[in-house]
Amino acid sequence: MRLSSKPDLHWQSPAHLYGALAIAMRYVLVDHARARLALKRGGRRARVPLEEAAISFDADSTDILALDEMLSTLAVQHPRQAELLTLKFFAGLTDEQTANVLQVSTKTIQRDMRFARAWLLAHWQGEAPGVHE
Repeated sequence: MRLSSKPDLHWQSPAHLYGALAIAMRYVLVDHARARLALKRGGRRARVPLEEAAISFDADSTDILALDEMLSTLAVQHPRQAELLTLKFFAGLTDEQTANVLQVSTKTIQRDMRFARAWLLAHWQGEAPGVHE
């Protein structure tokens, strides 16, 4: 709805469109999670390994907010990897589609994905340098 409310919006490329859609989906999920938490303050937060985490409207709101915060931190340190995760998690793109959007090889996507998963997992579990819980 946010995207369609801008009549002067013109997509420069499919990459521009996919990027905007992924970011919009991220905002929708984060807004939804914040609204759910506002209704039930003090909800339990269960740690789930990243490999098992499913991003959906039924996911734990605190996990979505934590993922959003980690993606924002990752974007400062490693922008391409953060954009890769946003495209894959929130737009559901394949490796080939993501490579096309980011204009890199599929091998680079796979290598960046391994790095990004390890980075997120370390931060998710609080094991990254400088992370204290």
